[in-house]
Amino acid sequence: MNAAGGENYQTLINTALREYVQQRQEPLEDTLRRIIREELRAQV
Repeated sequence: MNAAGGENYQTLINTALREYVQQRQEPLEDTLRRIIREELRAQV
């Protein structure tokens, strides 16, 4: 975790890739953007 209490970049990427492989219904770029947006919102 970083100082702000959120997950680090590598964890976000790993989560996005894992979801993509499991679902393959959403383009990888969309998955990455969605997860990063969710994590950024969680930091507010």
